[in-house]
Amino acid sequence: MEPQPAPTDPSDPLQQTLLLIRRTRAGDGEAGNELFLRYARPLERFVRARVHQDADADEVFQDAQTRALAAVHAPGGFEYRGIGSFWAFLRQIARNMIIEHARRGGRRGKMAVLPDESWNAPKAPQASILSNLIGKEQLDAFERALEKESEQHRHAVLMRLELNLGYREIAAECRFPGEDAARMAIHRALERIVQEMSRGHRPE
Repeated sequence: MEPQPAPTDPSDPLQQTLLLIRRTRAGDGEAGNELFLRYARPLERFVRARVHQDADADEVFQDAQTRALAAVHAPGGFEYRGIGSFWAFLRQIARNMIIEHARRGGRRGKMAVLPDESWNAPKAPQASILSNLIGKEQLDAFERALEKESEQHRHAVLMRLELNLGYREIAAECRFPGEDAARMAIHRALERIVQEMSRGHRPE
């Protein structure tokens, strides 16, 4: 049985994700469109931060949504454990599509990934702790450091930085005792991520 959605702000555009997933799986095409529309902006930002050519970015973005929709429909294709789990699912599909399209060469014959300095960290309060490093270092270093965090902390960091959700929503979704606990957990996770990225780029 799928868990019930945590209590959140119904005015937030990312709310009611579980309800839309259930309706999509029941064959409601409009629900599927609405589901992916709610996440379209952060997913497009994620792709365009990593792909240089607009045509290639558009192709990756569209293909990622198509593949994600198919996975939502497939039995066992996706297990909802909160907004964080759905966003992690979407961004992983997008990462896979970026790699796949790069291997094929993209629409223009050679697909280029954005240089390190062209990526801007999300404008969340915690982003300053990462902005200098991520602005200069490989995005892959951030992903590797992020993977070392627990799922709870990984989802919390991504929900804050990439979905810009509030601490109340994150606390409810990630099962922290309250807003302060969520804020502290994210702050400490970001510190660990920065430290891990720094270790990975120390000169030998």
